[in-house]
Amino acid sequence: MADPFSLPIEWIPDENRLLVDAIRTWAKALMELSFRAARDGMQTTLLDTGRLRPAGNIAAELISDVRPLARELGIEDPLDEVRWLIETCGGANRHRHLSAQRGMAALLELLVEETSGRA
Repeated sequence: MADPFSLPIEWIPDENRLLVDAIRTWAKALMELSFRAARDGMQTTLLDTGRLRPAGNIAAELISDVRPLARELGIEDPLDEVRWLIETCGGANRHRHLSAQRGMAALLELLVEETSGRA
C-alpha cells in the first residue's frame, strides 16, 4: 500500500484530505525547525505565545517554572545540567565559533583531540 503522505492530495479520499494536509504542513515545519536548530542551536527561534523567541529563553523559563516542584521532589540536579546545556549549548557554540574563525580543519583537530583523551 502506498504511503498516503506521499500521494498527490487529489488521490486521497475527501474525508482524509484535511488531516493529510495538516500532517504534511506539520512535517514541513518540523523539518525546517530541525534545520534551524542544527544551524543555530539554542539561539534558534521558535513560535511561542504568538511570537518568535529564542529556544534557550523558552527552555530557561520552563526550567524556572518547574524548579520549585523539582526541589520539593528532590530532583533539582538534572535541571542544573539542562540549564548548563542551554547556556553553553553543550560546546556547539564554541565549535561554531572556532569553525568560523579558523576553519573546518581547526574544528576537526579539536574534535579529535577532545574525543581521543588528549584534551
